[in-house]
Amino acid sequence: MICYNCGCRLSEKNFCTGCGADVTLYKKIMFASNRFYNEGLDKASVRDLSGAITSLRESLKLNKNNIEARNL
Repeated sequence: MICYNCGCRLSEKNFCTGCGADVTLYKKIMFASNRFYNEGLDKASVRDLSGAITSLRESLKLNKNNIEARNL
């Protein structure tokens, strides 16, 4: 994961080691987006397409740059 402010690679800490920005909320949003993507992927694999669409849309609401969610 990269910092939204400076583009530096993020560590496990809740702040960017490059610019000092607080990335706690950013990390939570990215993890939630990935969770919705994985949920949508699971639903699509069992042919629950309407549920998959809902989960993937939620993923994209949180992270519009989630290319995997866009392509699925």
